[in-house]
Amino acid sequence: MKIYFYNFFHKGDVFCTRSFLETIISSLKDVDIQYFHQYDDYLLRGLNIKQRPLSEISSFVNYSSDNLVKDGILYINTWQGKYFTNDSYSGCNIKTLYLNVWSTIIKFINQNLNTKIVLGNMEDYYPFFDRSFFNTKTVDKFIEEETRKKVLFCNGSSLSGQCPEYNGDMKEVIEYIASKYPNYLVITTHKIDSSLENIKYSGDIIQNEGQDLYEISHLSEFCDLIVGRSSGPFTFTNTKKNFFDPSKKFLCFGSSDKVSWNYPYGLDEDENNMEAEYVYECFSSIESLNNSVMELLES
Repeated sequence: MKIYFYNFFHKGDVFCTRSFLETIISSLKDVDIQYFHQYDDYLLRGLNIKQRPLSEISSFVNYSSDNLVKDGILYINTWQGKYFTNDSYSGCNIKTLYLNVWSTIIKFINQNLNTKIVLGNMEDYYPFFDRSFFNTKTVDKFIEEETRKKVLFCNGSSLSGQCPEYNGDMKEVIEYIASKYPNYLVITTHKIDSSLENIKYSGDIIQNEGQDLYEISHLSEFCDLIVGRSSGPFTFTNTKKNFFDPSKKFLCFGSSDKVSWNYPYGLDEDENNMEAEYVYECFSSIESLNNSVMELLES
């Protein structure tokens, strides 16, 4: 028997499956597990799983397919949008991933492989990764030399409509904050043209020739505030290590917390034991966003 996981959507959608995959991989050591997505092997590096191009998945499945068994293979859809329900918490958050998506997937695996895989506590499934598989040396060297407090702006455009009202490079906000707080180093994940000395592009720090989302995630651990739409680099900063850092602050903005990678959304007060401060703001104006950033920097 084989398991073919697949996801037709973006990097963040696949990244947020990592911690759940760890449970399955460790429980099924003798099962051939493969993952089909539209990116290269960088995306799930460090997991004991074969990654294959999405183009090689069988044509009878698509982004909304139900899980099924065919010719001795379990075809499992990991896109969480497939599992949305009418529950009040249903959206892009840890509770949906835990209760709707992966509980359903594990039940499907157990039924078909006669296994008894059990999920751990929900807080165990905030994303994490092994940094030894990625280029952290340039970041660590930079942090040793750069002692200013840091704000990380994940300012690339979002790919799934998280904030169509404001999907630009955030240059207005970034330069405003950098000018207002010259004692802070403002780091951007998307390069902007600016003459301000305290604005720095993350790519110049990391110096990878290819992708650097995990390196940005590592860099975010040394930043006091992380700002962005819930897509791409911002999603990769939403790690267990950052969420349980009491000195960390997040400002996520967009059109709706339902369609953003806003993990705390939907958690009851007694479930949300993350120690970082996480603020979600429905975008209304650049001025409002500026004010929200300043409030977090000054609180």
